[in-house]
Amino acid sequence: MRKRLFIGVLVLSMAVMISPLRPDLAHSARKYVSIASGWVVGVYFPLAGAISRIAHEKLPDIKITVESSGASVANAKLIASGDADLAILQNDIAFYALKGVKPMFDKPVPNIRGLASLYPEHVQIQARKDAKIRSVKDLRGKRVAIGPLGSGTEQNAIQILEAYGMKLDDLGKVERLTATESSDYTKDNRIDAAFYTVGVGAPGLTDTALMTECVIVPIEG
Repeated sequence: MRKRLFIGVLVLSMAVMISPLRPDLAHSARKYVSIASGWVVGVYFPLAGAISRIAHEKLPDIKITVESSGASVANAKLIASGDADLAILQNDIAFYALKGVKPMFDKPVPNIRGLASLYPEHVQIQARKDAKIRSVKDLRGKRVAIGPLGSGTEQNAIQILEAYGMKLDDLGKVERLTATESSDYTKDNRIDAAFYTVGVGAPGLTDTALMTECVIVPIEG
């Protein structure tokens, strides 16, 4: 049965934000809060910027500083270490962080909390038509982008390959690229395929399809 993996995106917060451990947030006239997002050229960074602006309009005493990062997995670790107060994560990565699922996390992150569901994302594999990739198994020996290091896309790619009995070593070349970079590399024939964990109709996918003959590789199971 053909299916597309569905992943939501959450804004996550540490419980410590409202705990006695952060009296500066609880009692100061102006509250400074950081939000970990993603790569500057990705979706999470401008989204975090929009959240910051709207929050400041509604709550002028709160100033949210947007920090660029390696996205979901990296953001969960920033929450765990206390280096970020808020973060944008895929909800599957948030669950893995809460449970301490290895190898992504060495130990659970028990103080992670969900604040809001923002929008749905889907794991999609886009390939050049001339690469003759018709299934996940056809990625063997190919040049494949799996998302930035520490991103949810990277982990989703690894999980899907494992479900098909494959590892990263089975790929011809592994590129850790942002969605924008993956699109450019595909158009320039520098990679054969790319994993994306994004919303349907994301600019990177549509732009690539307009410029290059591409296919969406089915994920079956």
